[in-house]
Amino acid sequence: MKIIFLVFLSFFIFKTQAQQSCDSMVDKTSDLRTTLDSQGYASIPAGELWRVDGLELKSGEKLSGHGTICKSKSSSVSVEVIGTGVTIENLTFIPQTVSGQPNCDIKLGEGSKDIRIMSNHFKGSSYSAICGADDSAVGGAPYITPAKGIMVSDNTFTGYVRPIFLHSVDNISISNNIIRDTLRDGIRLRENDGFALITGNQFFNIGDGVVQTDTQDAIDTFWGGNRLVITDNIVRTTQSMGFDIKGVSPNAGDIGSRSVIVANNHISDTLYSGIVLHGNLDTGEANHTVIVEGNIIEGATRNKTYADAAIWAKGAIKYLTIANNQLRSNYARGITIQTRTGSNDGTVVGVHVTGNTILNNGVITAPSSIGLFINGIQGAIVSNNTIGNDFTLENPSTRYGIYATNIVDGLFKNNILRCNSTNSITVSGNNVINSDNISASVGCPSP
Repeated sequence: MKIIFLVFLSFFIFKTQAQQSCDSMVDKTSDLRTTLDSQGYASIPAGELWRVDGLELKSGEKLSGHGTICKSKSSSVSVEVIGTGVTIENLTFIPQTVSGQPNCDIKLGEGSKDIRIMSNHFKGSSYSAICGADDSAVGGAPYITPAKGIMVSDNTFTGYVRPIFLHSVDNISISNNIIRDTLRDGIRLRENDGFALITGNQFFNIGDGVVQTDTQDAIDTFWGGNRLVITDNIVRTTQSMGFDIKGVSPNAGDIGSRSVIVANNHISDTLYSGIVLHGNLDTGEANHTVIVEGNIIEGATRNKTYADAAIWAKGAIKYLTIANNQLRSNYARGITIQTRTGSNDGTVVGVHVTGNTILNNGVITAPSSIGLFINGIQGAIVSNNTIGNDFTLENPSTRYGIYATNIVDGLFKNNILRCNSTNSITVSGNNVINSDNISASVGCPSP
């Protein structure tokens, strides 16, 4: 037993010293370049740690193996993809600890295309594991020709500030990864033309740094582009939102986070709202064509601020469907849909809320804990929802079932409103139908 312990201790010390001394190691970049030029692929053997700084991968090349790559502090990237049809797989990346941008293990260079990053382990305290163009916050600019056709699958990411930070990258598939213990967002999309699929990922302990104004969401998009699909992900514990889907193009607002599907995700233990949606809140320019369906959000909004919501459409959004979601025991409102101004100003139009189960949402001490809050909407259909409390489940704190105000052209029908302690349904506005809703009392405590 003593021998086994000493062997393990020696291995641990070796790995620790190797990581700490990456800056002083021999740079293996030129060796890899020679091998790639010779045969088109290179492999780092298992059990070996190589310093790699600024290796450029050209068209058709493959970098693999079961070894480990470290990036020195003096280099902004370990690997930069500059070609087409490149594969990076089965490696471990452990960059030297650095702060700030630009720093990443794998950079998707301008115009790179059809890239596969698969089955790698990323563990570090630098800014990103995978990145695109440098952020404008550090003097970067969008690519003239974005990176396109990027597949990131079956990887593990531990640590980093924002492990996957894709600025000016289009036609993206991010699937079946595990992302944990980040300081800020798990995935951040910035200034993408669109066509992004994010599916089957698991996010744990996102935004583990000091709480600041920076976003700390599992998925955060700003101008995420057209055709953004987020499905079948699991989010557990964030220091901000689960998904924050927002923004429009800075170039005359021609592209926003539009044609969006957020479906079949499980979100729990967020500090603030589970899903947030909006366009440009300063100009009122709306994102549009959005479906939020089949998600389960429970135990979210643990800050217990009742003005938050499990699903919050904050303004500047049109043609929004929220359907068949299960929102239970969240410490805020169930669903909030509103204009930025609070008046019916035409910035939120064409909203369907149907088939949702919205139970036990609110803060027990808050007088305005509401299951479904709608304000300033033009063209609202609210039907076939179950909203209120189930006293056999946690946090039966909903006081108002549906509270809708400043509605123009609205239909509120066939909802079941159960055990709401103050009022089941209040609807006001112009050209509104409010009928055939049921206030259920079975299982409710006596007044």
